[in-house]
Amino acid sequence: MAFVTCVPAASIAASLLLSMGEPRLAGAVFIVVVLAGLCLIELLTITMKTVPFTCTYLPGQLKLRLYWAGYFVLWLMFVVRLSGWGVWAVQNNWNAIRMTAALLATWAALRTWRMARIRNIRAFVYDEQEPPLVTSMDIAASMRRT
Repeated sequence: MAFVTCVPAASIAASLLLSMGEPRLAGAVFIVVVLAGLCLIELLTITMKTVPFTCTYLPGQLKLRLYWAGYFVLWLMFVVRLSGWGVWAVQNNWNAIRMTAALLATWAALRTWRMARIRNIRAFVYDEQEPPLVTSMDIAASMRRT
């Protein structure tokens, strides 16, 4: 997932910043985007119930109506906080090292947690499609029996 999402986005942004002559900003952007993306990937796959964006949607299973406000607030806090930390990290090399260490520690903790959960899974359970609610009747066949 990382090689399709966060790594290309970080590479494009960093290469554009390098072409503009901003090597420190390019490095900070690359590190923050890649490591934050890896943390989000670990969070999305932590339960291992489904792989994000690959499973079919069954009506009634998505509880977005209940949780949309919480998801929005978390997403907004993540974006605002991370961009603020990114600006802080660009100020000097020591801040960039601390930011990198914090993101690496977060990713390592999430990765360890997810791998521990994976070891407990004995088999994957795939969602079965519900049988259709409406069934068709063969009227001609029922008329022949009478």
